[in-house]
Amino acid sequence: MERYYWIPQGGADPDYVIWAKEIAGITRAWTFRHYKGTGTVGVMVATSNPVNPAPGDDLVKAVRDHILPLAPVAGGGLFVFAATEKSIPVTVALAKDTPEIRTAIIAELNALMLRDGAPSGKIYVSRISEAISLATGEVAHQLRVPAADVVLGKTELPVLGNITWATYTGENG
Repeated sequence: MERYYWIPQGGADPDYVIWAKEIAGITRAWTFRHYKGTGTVGVMVATSNPVNPAPGDDLVKAVRDHILPLAPVAGGGLFVFAATEKSIPVTVALAKDTPEIRTAIIAELNALMLRDGAPSGKIYVSRISEAISLATGEVAHQLRVPAADVVLGKTELPVLGNITWATYTGENG
């Protein structure tokens, strides 16, 4: 669908994104102008797997091989690479704690990482808490970690790290 709304511009940033996403398995891509110097282009790619969004080397190579004949940048100036995964650990205490609620919370947190995760972005503590609240069966919780918004680097995408299930105290914090 995206292809119908964007007319190729002969090497504009959105062209690289569209070209990358034409490869099966690649659902997200970002362009970095002058990535390794003047006249170079970096294309960071990712899948929609919330647990492991960084594609393997074979998929990265397939993207590069696909873009190379389309791009105005010479082969030596094109750098295609997988996103770097930034693990975000979570510690949460649940007022009502069951295996089903835990599973629902993990699913909601994975969806949040996929939905809100963007290079140079932030994963806000309030959004993490909201995702936990959205889980089916969740009544009340205390989010203990992270204590502050998580800043993502230029080539980072968030993934859910280890979850620690703490004891709910009924008090704030």
